[in-house]
Amino acid sequence: MRVNIRAFLSAIAISLAMAGTADAQYQIAPGALRNASQPIIVNCQGSERSPFSNALLCLGFAEITLNSDGPGAMVGLNLTAPNTHCSEVQYFVQRVATERGVTSNRLGPGESEVLPIADDLPRGAHSYRIWAWGHIGGCMRDQFLSFGVFAEPTIIP
Repeated sequence: MRVNIRAFLSAIAISLAMAGTADAQYQIAPGALRNASQPIIVNCQGSERSPFSNALLCLGFAEITLNSDGPGAMVGLNLTAPNTHCSEVQYFVQRVATERGVTSNRLGPGESEVLPIADDLPRGAHSYRIWAWGHIGGCMRDQFLSFGVFAEPTIIP
């Protein structure tokens, strides 16, 4: 399969421009225990087809803030797809300050993955965006309307 990198970067640039402000904002601290009984819900403001796979990018994102005590510890984000999802999803966690990010594996409903997101965070608050690719199948056909995610920070030993 041949991938058009320019098309992908254009889709991300368009996504950033169209998405505007975050649909949901939460303040969470690494290592803090919290009752994550409710997922973060993001309503898509449209969607774009992936140039890499049979998936759609939600043109909306969640924004979370992680508080760091300083560099040295590997900060991770435990991401769980809600049981209510009807197709697989892939999350992209992007540090706002650097625009660098990491992508999860495809997660089915109820599946989790811990993503290492940083080991160099200076002391203070750091904003992250959580984007999602919905993989076509199940109820996902030609539109990506919304997604949910349980996001819990953790320290990776």
